[in-house]
Amino acid sequence: CCMIAVLIQSLLKRVFNAVVAVVVVLMVCLHLFTSYTAVVNQAGIVRGGSQRIVKQVLAGADSTQAMTNVEGVLNKLDGAIMLGSFSSERNKVAQYWQGTVKPAIADFQATKNPARLLEASETYFGMTNTMVDAAQSVVDMMAWVLYIMLVGFVAAIWSSLKKVAQTFQERIVEPISALETDVNRLAQGNLTQKLNYSREDEIGKLYDLLNKMRVELSNYVQDIEKNLRTMASGDLVTATDMKYIGDYAPIQTN
Repeated sequence: CCMIAVLIQSLLKRVFNAVVAVVVVLMVCLHLFTSYTAVVNQAGIVRGGSQRIVKQVLAGADSTQAMTNVEGVLNKLDGAIMLGSFSSERNKVAQYWQGTVKPAIADFQATKNPARLLEASETYFGMTNTMVDAAQSVVDMMAWVLYIMLVGFVAAIWSSLKKVAQTFQERIVEPISALETDVNRLAQGNLTQKLNYSREDEIGKLYDLLNKMRVELSNYVQDIEKNLRTMASGDLVTATDMKYIGDYAPIQTN
């Protein structure tokens, strides 16, 4: 099993899954943010439009179309934001409009006395201000949530990538650097010192193979040395006690 490859793939998969999850959440938050920003604008239309209606009524102009538009926007705001106090403030505005402002308009049109309408208009303006502020507070909260999520996203990705880099350094770069030193020692003829590596991964298997090769070479050298020493003493019919394999087989035959 490719342990190092699996480990790095697992870390990268975690990074990818985190990116996908955060992107989905950010998309949802951005959608809500833009929707709530539109609600703030619509609440502002209700506030400004209602004051325009009062001015038209006081001026004796036809306010039917403006009233229809404002009431249409006010109805659209029903349930537009369920967070915070916006929903209750919107309901207060709608109730006051129907129960106080419109009757005050009808009263002015009948009596031409603006006192009741002006008083209702001022109160209504304050209520619409509160409604706009409630919507804006939700938008501000969403902006902070997006900001915190972006910061958290960057921090999480940085931490995950740092973990990948650290793993790559510890499991690949450093062991290969150490392996280079050990192989150089073998190349210089040092066959007695065992090559040590603690982990059972791909590099560990490579170390096992190198150690096996080191032992075989050491055995060949010792066997050849023994036979040459025997021949040097005058015994020319000495035979090897071990089996030579691969490209070393001709040495045994000779």
